[in-house]
Amino acid sequence: MNFQNIFLPAFLLICLNISGQNNYLLIGKYDSEKEKGIAVYEWDVEKKDADYMYTFKDVSNPSYLLYDSINSVLYAVEEVASPTGGWLTALSFDKENGELKK
Repeated sequence: MNFQNIFLPAFLLICLNISGQNNYLLIGKYDSEKEKGIAVYEWDVEKKDADYMYTFKDVSNPSYLLYDSINSVLYAVEEVASPTGGWLTALSFDKENGELKK
């Protein structure tokens, strides 16, 4: 998938460049009938291309993503219909294989 001509809102997209390791592109998706969760891609910097790996579906409407590289934690704001309007979820991120876990 070539991302050169695609516009994505910055608050839904995070690119992880982990020195000496793989590069990852994480895209938060608002829930729909077809899609939900955080899509994980392996990013090829030289080719400016991304290969889809999987979608982590254990989050709802992840609108803002923030990665803590020191602790390998991805924070996702989940916008949901609740009295509080949502919450912050912390996910562990495996730098070796790009796996997200709650």
